[in-house]
Amino acid sequence: MNCYFLLKPFMFADLRRILENVYYCSAIEYRKFGASFNHDVVSLELREIVYFESYQRKTYVCTAAGCYRVTERLDDIEKRLPPELFLRIHQGYLVNLSHVKKIKGQELYLKDGRRLEVSYRRRRAVYEKIRNYLTKTS
Repeated sequence: MNCYFLLKPFMFADLRRILENVYYCSAIEYRKFGASFNHDVVSLELREIVYFESYQRKTYVCTAAGCYRVTERLDDIEKRLPPELFLRIHQGYLVNLSHVKKIKGQELYLKDGRRLEVSYRRRRAVYEKIRNYLTKTS
C-alpha cells in the first residue's frame, strides 16, 4: 500500500496531485490481464502479477501462487501492459514495479524474496525507473 503525506499548510494543487495519483495507481493495479493457460483463458488483475519470464522460447506469468505458461511472446505482452507499472529489466524478465523491494548491483529483489537478474545494458534505465517509482509511491 502506498502512503502519501500533506504537511500543513498545504496548497490545493498538492492535494489534487496526490488524489489524482492515488486514483490513477488504484485504477491501473485493478486492470485485468487476459492470458491462456493450458487451453483455458484466465483473467488476472495486474496487481496479482509479480513478473513475466521468457525462458527457452516459453513465456510464463508469475504470481504469488506460482508461475503459469502462457502462449504469448514477452514482446507482445509488454506492448499490452502499462509502462508506468511494468518494466523490462532483462531480455527474459518483465517486472511489476509494485512488487519490487530493492535493486542492488545486477539483482532486483522482489518483496516475496525472489531475485531476478538485471541486464547490464538496461541497468542504468532500470535503476532510474525504479528510483522514480519508489520515491513517487512511498
